[in-house]
Amino acid sequence: MNSIKVKIAGIFTIGFLCITLLELGSWAVLQIFTKGNNDVVSDTFVFKPMNEDGIIVPEHNWALPIQENANFNWKGNYGEFDVMVRTNSIGLREDFEVNLSEIKVAFFGDSFTFGHGVNVEDRYTNVYAKNTTSLGEKEVVSMSYKNGFQPEHYEYTIRNNLELNPDIYVIGLYLGNDLGADVKETIYNVEENKLYLPYRLIQKKGQMKVNPITLKEPFQFLSKHTYFGTVLTKLIGRTGFRRYLFKNGFEGPNSANSIDLELGNTNLYLNRAMQSVLRINKIAKERKAKLVVLLMAQNFYFGDDNPHANKELINKLNQVRNENNLLRQLNVFCKNNSLICLDPTLVLAREDFFPVDAHWNVNGHRKVGVFLSEQLFK
Repeated sequence: MNSIKVKIAGIFTIGFLCITLLELGSWAVLQIFTKGNNDVVSDTFVFKPMNEDGIIVPEHNWALPIQENANFNWKGNYGEFDVMVRTNSIGLREDFEVNLSEIKVAFFGDSFTFGHGVNVEDRYTNVYAKNTTSLGEKEVVSMSYKNGFQPEHYEYTIRNNLELNPDIYVIGLYLGNDLGADVKETIYNVEENKLYLPYRLIQKKGQMKVNPITLKEPFQFLSKHTYFGTVLTKLIGRTGFRRYLFKNGFEGPNSANSIDLELGNTNLYLNRAMQSVLRINKIAKERKAKLVVLLMAQNFYFGDDNPHANKELINKLNQVRNENNLLRQLNVFCKNNSLICLDPTLVLAREDFFPVDAHWNVNGHRKVGVFLSEQLFK
């Protein structure tokens, strides 16, 4: 009997030691992950925690909470960029105070419009402002990140800010996730203009993370209570098994577009993002303004290296570019609905993107800013 007790005690001791070592090792891996070359925004970013659990509750007039008067260094993947991020007193990334009623051109968008990887003066919105001499410095404003990631977020902001009545609303529509993942992770009640973002949490230092309650078990429990679970979830999230992590068949934030969406085989009239674009266009007309949609194609439209695309299309990128695709379908959709859509693929090249990152570099922003200044005031 004593020998059995000794064996059981030994098993428990070994198990305890293994779990302890696993947790310590996972903790160390997370420290390296959050401070090393693979971390796209260092350990500090611009979002503002609204409560202890990090749940995002859109404010009355803004879709996402942003730190006011922020000032921090932003380092990117593999040393690709090292820039400063500053926000003003209402949390917009502008080096001046903004009066919404004075804005003549209001830019809406996600990380491209926010200026991912470039300093504020190099953003395409700022380049556009410098090249449009008929407008004052404070009359061109990027509303990015205060309004969110996809058109429903922009609609929420526009409907809640009646004093925002520019001559031109410009929506930067990224073909990568604005019509796919960002829509699926958003709950938007159009009739009541209420917005919910259950898939995201905001950490204390302003980073966003996946909300564990959206994961299937046992990943939900493990990632919420253990370092090992967090590492395991991150690793699976980088593989083709990502779809098994989340409930309801959703592959989670920033997941790749479906093959049908990428190949232009879906009905855009049923796409919530495009439904929102049409509603925003109606609002713009009611406010005696015009809407311009900037079509932001992914980097694989310009070359095969490091494509930001569905893994099942990696070996078919030439076919995607040269046959029917989402970009062509959107251009047709715009024409059929009398939308003003501008396509900067006419001026961009692969070298205008960061080599690893999927965003425009300084040259890309400059080209798009000049392109817009030439197109909007012909």
